[in-house]
Amino acid sequence: MTHDELIAEACRLARESVENSWGGPFGAVIAKNGEIIARGQNRVLVTGDITAHAEVEAIRKAVRVINPYSPTISPLNQNKSTLEFVPRPLLMGFGYCYATAA
Repeated sequence: MTHDELIAEACRLARESVENSWGGPFGAVIAKNGEIIARGQNRVLVTGDITAHAEVEAIRKAVRVINPYSPTISPLNQNKSTLEFVPRPLLMGFGYCYATAA
């Protein structure tokens, strides 16, 4: 998928989040080798989890896809994925991305 297609999917997820009253208008996708491996939406309202931001949800799902037997991404797989999100993430999201080396 191209950068524009990834952003379009993140926008679709953001709209869906609002339409379903799951949370704010935020969506994120993580792609590896041009294919989406994880999607995330703001789900703060539906889960009651204040950390359930779109980028955090996408990273959690990507970890399960890339390394299902460990709660982290091994150094061999770090920095080999692309995270796209709309709009730009809040400080917590940046910190989460940095801490997980997404």
